[in-house]
Amino acid sequence: MAKETRPTVAKRMFAAKEAAYKAQYPASNLFLPFSAMWVCVLGSLDAFEATMRQDAGPWRVGDVFRGRFSTLEDHLVTGVVASR
Repeated sequence: MAKETRPTVAKRMFAAKEAAYKAQYPASNLFLPFSAMWVCVLGSLDAFEATMRQDAGPWRVGDVFRGRFSTLEDHLVTGVVASR
């Protein structure tokens, strides 16, 4: 990965994990530890997958949240679908 790309990917990984954690909370009512999900920013840097590493409410280990990124002026916008 190019050195100049690392900060972009790191910011997107953090945003993806935050979005997925916030999306799961209404159904699980659980504050999960940082290690509860594994996040992968996809090659195009405009989408991600967050995979559950522990059970939480209706979600089980291996369930995947899929989301996308967009930019609006200087802001990174992150959206995720949490359906169960």
